[in-house]
Amino acid sequence: MEDFINISSKSAHWLKSKDGCTYQMRSLIYDSNFKLDKETLIAMAWISFPNLLTTFFVKESLFSLASAVGKPLQLDLATINNTRSNCARVKVQLDLLADLSKFVMMEIEDEKTKEINVVKVRIQYDHLPKYCTECILQGHSNEECRFFILSHVTLERKLQMRERQ
Repeated sequence: MEDFINISSKSAHWLKSKDGCTYQMRSLIYDSNFKLDKETLIAMAWISFPNLLTTFFVKESLFSLASAVGKPLQLDLATINNTRSNCARVKVQLDLLADLSKFVMMEIEDEKTKEINVVKVRIQYDHLPKYCTECILQGHSNEECRFFILSHVTLERKLQMRERQ
């Protein structure tokens, strides 16, 4: 699982061939809806839970919170070692087009009174990969898409030419 996470987490790998040329290799996560002409919507990203009490810095609690966003995969070392007390981080596998939550509600039961308190925990997305629905590729948004911009520029030029005629 660790190798899978390490390979899938990097956006690109560079391979050097015997003849000295370097080639880019991108690893994508396979899913059952795989299509050759479309990149997957599934990606990995770090999410943070800022200002979470350190009592909840255990794998079970954090994975439970992170499952509101996607499939939790691993904790970062600072969270595991409790060396950063202001925030916990979890790497998750998520759908880039899903409506990603900004908060998750956590119920905490007081052991003495058995009273349940509901706490709103903020979710912060660290370096969420972009996805373009125009050319169906990861790495850029619709606004940054060369294909989308080019097609609109061409369309505008055609309209301008028709108006001149």
